[in-house]
Amino acid sequence: MHLTIFDIDGTLINSSAFEDRLYSQAVKDCLQLDCPTNWEGYTHVTDAGILAELIFKQLNREMTDKELAMVRDRFIELMMDELDSNPDVCQPIAGAHELLEKLHNSDNHMVAIATGGWGTTACFKLATAGFSIDRLIIASSDDHFDRMEIMTLARERAEERVGEKGFETITYVGDAPWDELASEGLGWRFIGIGEMLPHADIKIEDYLEKDDLFFL
Repeated sequence: MHLTIFDIDGTLINSSAFEDRLYSQAVKDCLQLDCPTNWEGYTHVTDAGILAELIFKQLNREMTDKELAMVRDRFIELMMDELDSNPDVCQPIAGAHELLEKLHNSDNHMVAIATGGWGTTACFKLATAGFSIDRLIIASSDDHFDRMEIMTLARERAEERVGEKGFETITYVGDAPWDELASEGLGWRFIGIGEMLPHADIKIEDYLEKDDLFFL
């Protein structure tokens, strides 16, 4: 049995640009903090991890549970309003629907999602982009602030679903340097997608005619 775990933003759907803007707005609305939209250099590039680091850098203290909940709820509100009024900003990467359906229907493959975003917005974006979320195994920033922990939890949930420990291969698909680093840290095969990973060992632009990379 093979396991393929996907990131969401920039990996399954084109959503990063507007999501970064809304995240920054949520932080400013709730905490009146300056919030960049470029996350390179942050220790934990997840919704919870970025917020914790912003608060520590600008307020010199730890994030509170109340602050986390405030920003998360405001971000969810902004995201839902954005996608309700303009669903076209959340489009699937070419071939993503077809690939996930083939993997789901294969007797030798499991599919999971490990995203640095919060779970509610992850599901809303996937549904808006036309993905069926009923069968998806998802781990998110609601579960942990560390990307490697989120990815590990996605693997564990996939093991629970299949009813056994371990997979013959584990592949993670992501679009950013932190995705590649986390995969290396876990010893997983990595497939990079998009423009942020020009030097990835395995690099694709979309999922059209890429079955040979996934059906090992």
